[in-house]
Amino acid sequence: MSIITAHWSASSDQKLGEYHLEFGRKSTIDTDYNKSLLYQITKPDPAKINWAHHLNLFNIYKNFSFSQATNYGTWMLNKDPKNGEPNIEIASLTMGGSDVSIQSWGENPHLISHSLIHAYLMAIVCKLKNINPLGHFDVSVEPSVLQNGPIYSLSTHAERSWQTQDEGEGKIPDLGYFIFSGDPDSRWDLAALDPTEAHKLSNANSAVKTCRFSANWLRNMTNQILEKNIIKDYLGLDK
Repeated sequence: MSIITAHWSASSDQKLGEYHLEFGRKSTIDTDYNKSLLYQITKPDPAKINWAHHLNLFNIYKNFSFSQATNYGTWMLNKDPKNGEPNIEIASLTMGGSDVSIQSWGENPHLISHSLIHAYLMAIVCKLKNINPLGHFDVSVEPSVLQNGPIYSLSTHAERSWQTQDEGEGKIPDLGYFIFSGDPDSRWDLAALDPTEAHKLSNANSAVKTCRFSANWLRNMTNQILEKNIIKDYLGLDK
């Protein structure tokens, strides 16, 4: 059984072709519309979203078969360590530009609008691959690589980075290659769900807490989409 990881691409909203699935806005997301969705962070309920309208705001690209492993997106966890099946990677085409930082997410930020599409696409993949979005395994499966378990079948790259051992001079091992770890190539994809949450990434303790909340939110929203039978078609992703 595969695992799934959510990324942002650190790019424009144009297709990269690097991840199994990618999605990018067709045009600028209306600020008022995005604000109207922010309650979903604290009270997630997929039944209250007009999915037909929401999905129409984005282009969705399938680049690789879900049975094909890549070596691009998630360091040291590109396959499920339990059985070697692919880590299916889903990327939001966002967060591009040299001006992106924890405090400022640039001209193409990842919004709650994108987080919702992430959950929807994860739900489709879970349905196609028979993956339990709340399932997990212990670090004992791969003790030389993983830490801070349990390791969830569905996660964000931020959480995966925090759960991946990354030792070396000047690094903080308990943080893996997450932000504040000392790794110059740290990753914090979806550590927060919307720029309004960015202030919670201001120090290591609150960043880890927010990262874990965001990953749990994604799992919960994905699970609710499945339980409430929100998916009416597979958007061609079963082809």
